Amino acid sequence: TSLGEGETTFSLTVTDPEGTETSYEIHTDATTVGDALESLDLIAGEEGSYGLFVTTVDGVTLPSDGDQYWASYIDGDASTGVDQTEITAGASYALKAESM
Repeated sequence: TSLGEGETTFSLTVTDPEGTETSYEIHTDATTVGDALESLDLIAGEEGSYGLFVTTVDGVTLPSDGDQYWASYIDGDASTGVDQTEITAGASYALKAESM
């Protein structure tokens, strides 16, 4: 699924708590992954001392008191928070529901 408009394109794979993967091709003029995904309403969360704590991805909200969280990856490697992750054109980003 292709979403957004802009000069920069990157791929995003979302893995929900049941393990179902959904792939997106994101087009944006934003400079960070978080800004791009928030502008498309793909993520939502709460601002904390470490930046945006993502609680909802692609309409799936993980309880803040639960044992799961949304982990972010760049080209398969764990990354910093999405709001601090600069977009690299052509890179593959992923958000996965993971257990603590």
